[in-house]
Amino acid sequence: MNYFVCATVVLATLVVSCSKKNEETDVIPPGFCKTQNECQPMADHQNAYQEELRQQLISQGVHEQFLPCGKYEVNKAVNGFWRVSRNTAGCPSTASQQDPHPDPSHSKQLKHP
Repeated sequence: MNYFVCATVVLATLVVSCSKKNEETDVIPPGFCKTQNECQPMADHQNAYQEELRQQLISQGVHEQFLPCGKYEVNKAVNGFWRVSRNTAGCPSTASQQDPHPDPSHSKQLKHP
């Protein structure tokens, strides 16, 4: 009888400690947050930095098309964690996209000997 009580107590203790251990060792991948509230300050910081950068570039005469654009938002990822990503809906096309009407005066011409 004593053996049964001891075995039950040990088993119950083991189950409780294992369940707590799993909760505490939940590994959060780099670049992700456990909750939306943990990620929100990062999104706010990125939005503030981007606005500061935009103002700096405007003062230097950079065209609107080449300014950083979009809004940083907190989204839930497919892995169940939260992350900050940039929503660029409504942003103008950038220089990285090929110009459908290139200016031939700026192209390099090959010289043949």
